[in-house]
Amino acid sequence: MSSNNILNTSKTSRSSEGELDFLCLKKEVTEFTDADKDEIISVLITLSGTFKTKDQDASAKFTTLAQKLSGMTAESAYDFLRDYFQSQDSFNIQKTKCFMMLKKLADDCLLVDEDSKFLEKRLAQYVVMDLFNIIFYKTLPCPNGNHCKHQPRKIVHKNDFTDVELDCYYYHHEKDRRRFVLNGKIREFNYAGNFGDSKKDLSQRKEFSQNFYESLFHPLYYKNFTCVRSKCNNSTLCPYFHSIEEKNVWNVSFRWFFEKDREIYTRKRSGEEEKHQKVKSRKNFNNTNNKILGEFK
Repeated sequence: MSSNNILNTSKTSRSSEGELDFLCLKKEVTEFTDADKDEIISVLITLSGTFKTKDQDASAKFTTLAQKLSGMTAESAYDFLRDYFQSQDSFNIQKTKCFMMLKKLADDCLLVDEDSKFLEKRLAQYVVMDLFNIIFYKTLPCPNGNHCKHQPRKIVHKNDFTDVELDCYYYHHEKDRRRFVLNGKIREFNYAGNFGDSKKDLSQRKEFSQNFYESLFHPLYYKNFTCVRSKCNNSTLCPYFHSIEEKNVWNVSFRWFFEKDREIYTRKRSGEEEKHQKVKSRKNFNNTNNKILGEFK
């Protein structure tokens, strides 16, 4: 599928009940518009400003990308980003090869504890995505469309995706599409990592993750849970952690960029949920009492 077909496709995805699917909140799933381009530029400018005092080379790279995109049409911007991400994908392939070599070394050799810990730290560096990849992973439509061999299934029991279904950098349908998680203006999140209540209206639902990919690749949830995938085979794109070192690597990256620990967000959300639960329990208690009293009248 060419980029022209992607840009001109105008099909609105609907659920079996006739309601718009969660990810059709702003536009059709297969479009790439000027608004998308502007959002990417905003994110790149934020990344550039944040990296400026910490990594000048990375800051310059993001600034150059933003400047190039600003003078392009949406179609040209998509083609440019597609080529850029393909180079990123080639780099990820090399990372995977290095990871598999180190993993084989660890499995074949009898290592003492000190060597084993060192190798575990090295392995963790290969299987944790950097901030740039986390932000842009599955935010652009796949140039291969329905012909992509990595297109994930729409319905997967307990989200038990295979490694192949994680390997494509692009999205293919509403079930693996990710909205931009980073708000370019305030360096905060556009939506939460947890799923929203399905009973809420669309304006409230969009404040939460809408699928497996949005939730588990959210900066707050990425590498925060032990791997439960039965079909995981050392994929370098698995969002779960397989050793505590993987979790630690992402914690450091998160703290470096947001200048706070992600546990702060987790504790805040837990406190809000506990407060909501207490209010809900109090209401249920009052309703039960009123019902009992009503029966005696």
